[in-house]
Formats: sequence, C-alpha cells, structure tokens
Amino acid sequence: MAAVIGSKRIRRTSEEARRQILDAAEARLTNLGPEGLRLQDIGRDVGLSHSAILHHFESRDGLVKALSIRATEQLRADVLAALATPAGKTPDATQVMQKVFEVLSERGYARLAAWLTLEHDGGNQGFSQQMIAELIRVIHSIRMEHHATAGVAPPSEEDTSNIVLLVATVAYGDGIMGHALRGAARRPDDPVARKDFRLWFGHLIQAHMDSYFPPKDAARPKA
Repeated sequence: MAAVIGSKRIRRTSEEARRQILDAAEARLTNLGPEGLRLQDIGRDVGLSHSAILHHFESRDGLVKALSIRATEQLRADVLAALATPAGKTPDATQVMQKVFEVLSERGYARLAAWLTLEHDGGNQGFSQQMIAELIRVIHSIRMEHHATAGVAPPSEEDTSNIVLLVATVAYGDGIMGHALRGAARRPDDPVARKDFRLWFGHLIQAHMDSYFPPKDAARPKA
C-alpha cells in the first residue's frame, strides 16, 4: 500500500499500515481519550486516506475493537511476564501493578473500556472477562505452588479472585477518574505521585498475599 506524505510516496505492507494506524490511534487515545479517535485525523497522522483506514478496519467501531484486542493481548503478555517467578516464590505485586496501571490508566484503555461499555452496551466485556479470568487462573496457580512449597494450606480461589477484582477496580477507576479523585483528596497529580500510590497499593496487595492465613480448619503457616 502506498501513502503520500508531502511530495514523497511511501510504500508499506498491509501489516505495517495496520500497525501504524493502531499506533496513531493509541497515541490519540492516550492524549485525547476515545473522542479523539476520528478516522480522518488518524489517517492524517500516518499519511493515509479515510478509505485506506476503512480498507483495514471496515469502520471506526472496527478500529476501536482492534485497538481493544491489541491492548488486552499486550496487558496479558506484560502481566504474565511480571508474574513469571522462580518456583516457590510469590509474584512481586508492585511489578504486576505497574503493568496493569500503565495500560489501563496511562495509555487510556480504562476510558476506552468505559466508553465501549456505555456507548456499545457492554461491547468490551468479552475482552475484559477473558483477561480477568486468565489472571485469576495464573495468579492462583502461582499462589498454590508457593503455599505447597511452604507446606501450608493453599489460599482459596475466592481470595485470589478478590485480589484480581480489587486491582482491576482500582486501575480502571484511576484511569477514568484518577485526576478528579486526586484533586478531591488534595494530592498532586504528577507522575511521581501516581507512581508512589501504585507502589503503596502494590505493597498493600503483597502484604496480604504474604500474610494470608487459610481458613480456620486448615493448617496455619509456621511461625
């Protein structure tokens, strides 16, 4: 596919064009929110016509769906990489937290998910459900292995589900209303302050996982 930028004609493969369109759409999402996803503007950013974008994604909704799928796959890969720990060790919750917040809050996908849910009758739920279910499965498997190595009763799957639900809720909330909430709490809204909150929250989750006690009828960890 060829594009004209100024007087220079640029040729690119269909895969390259698709990737560049998605990169440009993500940049606009990060800076402007879902309302900034206008095909004409995205096309201008990458030197492609409106019809060329329609050729790859069929419609604006098709572009938004492709953007959501890519974000979900990236978040899943990043989080699973952060969860990859040596046998018997619990994952570092602060690292996992950073990946979740980076995609959902910093890159604007929490706002996109909220927009899809409100404007498209839950159009993003399938992707979110798949991601959440996968995180619960992987994190619970790691916790089970850790507790087995320590010789103590394993945590319940409900506890792991609650952890993932809490993290997802906070990350989505931060991405959608974080600026307003920090202002209401009289907290600064800058990268350092946001990082400090995520570290604090990560340590909170880590402390819970490290000190988790199984139900009363199960063996407690040795002192």
